[in-house]
Amino acid sequence: MNQKVFKRRVIVTGIFIMGIACFFIYRLADLHFSDKISISPKDTFESKRGYIKDKNGNILAVSVEKNSLFVNPKEINNPADLSKNLSRITGLSEKYIQSRINKNRRFVWIKRKIEDNEYVRIKNLNLKGVHFIKEYHRVYPHGELAANIVGFTGIDNNGLEGIEYKFNDVLLPREKPGFFAGEGKTRFKSNIILTIDKYIQYVSEKEIKQAVINSSAVQGAALVLEVKTGKILAFAKYPTFDPNYYYKYSNEDRGNYTIVNSFEPGSTLKILALAAVLEKNSAAIHREYECPGSMVIGDTTIKCTKVHGRVNMTDIIKYSCNVGMMQAIKGITKEDFHDILKRFGLGEATDVELPGESAGILRPVKEWSGLSKYSISIGQEVSVTSVQMAAAFGAIANGGVYNFPTIIERIELGDGTIMQNYSLRTKGKIINSNNATKIIQMMRTVVEGGTGELADFEYYSPAGKTGTGQKSIKGFYSADKHTSSFIGIAPLRNPDICVFVIVDEPKKSVSGGEAAAPAFARIAKKTLVYRGERVSKITATDPINIREKERKFDGASMPDFSGLSMAECIELLIKIQNRHNVKYNISGTGKVYKQNPVAGAKLTGKTEITLYLRAL
Repeated sequence: MNQKVFKRRVIVTGIFIMGIACFFIYRLADLHFSDKISISPKDTFESKRGYIKDKNGNILAVSVEKNSLFVNPKEINNPADLSKNLSRITGLSEKYIQSRINKNRRFVWIKRKIEDNEYVRIKNLNLKGVHFIKEYHRVYPHGELAANIVGFTGIDNNGLEGIEYKFNDVLLPREKPGFFAGEGKTRFKSNIILTIDKYIQYVSEKEIKQAVINSSAVQGAALVLEVKTGKILAFAKYPTFDPNYYYKYSNEDRGNYTIVNSFEPGSTLKILALAAVLEKNSAAIHREYECPGSMVIGDTTIKCTKVHGRVNMTDIIKYSCNVGMMQAIKGITKEDFHDILKRFGLGEATDVELPGESAGILRPVKEWSGLSKYSISIGQEVSVTSVQMAAAFGAIANGGVYNFPTIIERIELGDGTIMQNYSLRTKGKIINSNNATKIIQMMRTVVEGGTGELADFEYYSPAGKTGTGQKSIKGFYSADKHTSSFIGIAPLRNPDICVFVIVDEPKKSVSGGEAAAPAFARIAKKTLVYRGERVSKITATDPINIREKERKFDGASMPDFSGLSMAECIELLIKIQNRHNVKYNISGTGKVYKQNPVAGAKLTGKTEITLYLRAL
């Protein structure tokens, strides 16, 4: 090779490498010493979480774009004037803003995820040193509906409670693995589809709220379970909260009563004790027992609700006789009784997909006293959760077959591709099907002249059991604090649903038959009609349509959003995004009174839709 050509190539290559080195040195110095901030949208991690939907596709949680306000103190000449201007628009105090501006940094947050009208007003002032960055904000279109299930996210878009917390890594975008090394740059997120039905959830929330108010109780919960699948169709709790403003509520309001907290079930546990009696001593069903109003075990006297006299097994369940139940369980060994309770899932978490689930309390037999077997048979010395009880009674309704409860229908990718289906998990048969049928027939007498008459309703012949448990305060049973409950199944023939209702510390109508049974009847009846359950005396109509309005989208032009609620807006916006790569902003709450673009305007990939809502 010619030496001159070789030298020339070496010199050119050297100059090129030096040029690149000088550029990087310049950029490093510029980044270190410059007062300017450079943020590229490509450098920010996209944190648009996946949807959370009910089983019918109704959106319960969605992410929308918001502008977040920050300042570069190095660029600000007059902090006092700037603080005054920003305070007037954002509602933050001048003192707070100025304290932020005085920090010796180049990036300081002032207010995250501001309202669109605040953004426009600040932008129009053209203030030096004031900047914005796009962030995603989590919105819950139905407000309080299913809030205790869905949960909420914090300012940094991470889940803090409920499904948002439990499935945080699933809902957040993450890298999709590439075939070749270093190729995993495509971001994808997943959507969570719940087994919850929006209408059944709404009915359950409405009725448990009414039950708590009517009985002047502290709180309450209601759970609806599909018997044949173990799917939870509703889980309502009152008091509840609005996840859009979760920070305004107490931990108690945001908590999941009867899932995180276990409770003594009281007389509802007599049904599981009855199952043990039938499984281990089937002849006991034909025996009669004497109830004088109390029973002495060791040095302890356990009282009954009244003197029931001579009772058989059906009477014990119908009138909730403590003495009769304890006499019936006498012939069952501790080990056999404990075994049946374990089969029904007591003492262990069901692994339902909600965070913080309690396992309840079922002590090992070796820790039982001489009184324990009798106390447990009437619902004392044991604690349960609502989902444990619903699953246990669901097994009886399902011919003795126990299905694990679930609240997740499936997980799917953004394009609708199913990533994971939650299939039925079962223990199989845990009690004899003939015994399960006998138990249901006895439970029917509870609402047909027994302690749960207020749980009865026409056509579907429900069956159930009342429970009134004394609360234990510092190891002693309280005389005036109770948990009142009712758990039942319907229809009697071929049961479809199991409904559990509990009211905590009612001051009026203390018994389960008064405080909880009426709510059961209203929830179960409305749910069965909605689900189209048919019996000989009634033909159910089509499922109730609770959508307020529905606007048509022709695929090309802007629909009319006026008067639509946030939930209805979201559903329509999703239809538009499926056809056009548009962005949208939602400002305010209530119903739409103004929109941009106007109805009928042509939509393109560059269109940005803004909807303004207010209480109408």
